[in-house]
Amino acid sequence: MAQELVGEEKCVGFAKLKGKDFDFYLQKYTITLGRRSKSSNVDIALGDNMNLSRHHASIIYNFERGCWELVVHGKNGVTADEKFIAPGHDPHKLTTKERLQVGDVMFYFLLPPSNKAKNKLGGPPRHRPPPPGIEPLAKKPRV
Repeated sequence: MAQELVGEEKCVGFAKLKGKDFDFYLQKYTITLGRRSKSSNVDIALGDNMNLSRHHASIIYNFERGCWELVVHGKNGVTADEKFIAPGHDPHKLTTKERLQVGDVMFYFLLPPSNKAKNKLGGPPRHRPPPPGIEPLAKKPRV
């Protein structure tokens, strides 16, 4: 399974892939998923099943669109929330809690909660007023 197993430790990443037997934290903008092989180097080895290509899919952050995308390379495709994505298909925009299946390996794509979501849920405001009895610092005039 995935090489980056995390037990009780907290690990920081841009996003997370959560499977039955693994947690993989995306800590770079492109990761590759595929079959374990001596001749190919993938970030997440999903086993040695011949239904998987050595470089089966990539998860890439698209800076222009501001989202994570799945690009399928393997001839047997990937299923994303019951939708089959064939190789050569346009990149698939990933959403949080989306279920992905590559061969017989199933896992979820998870994003961390955004600051907007935290504030909507009653999280701390971005700007806090000073405590009672404390005067805010006056801004110095620009010269």
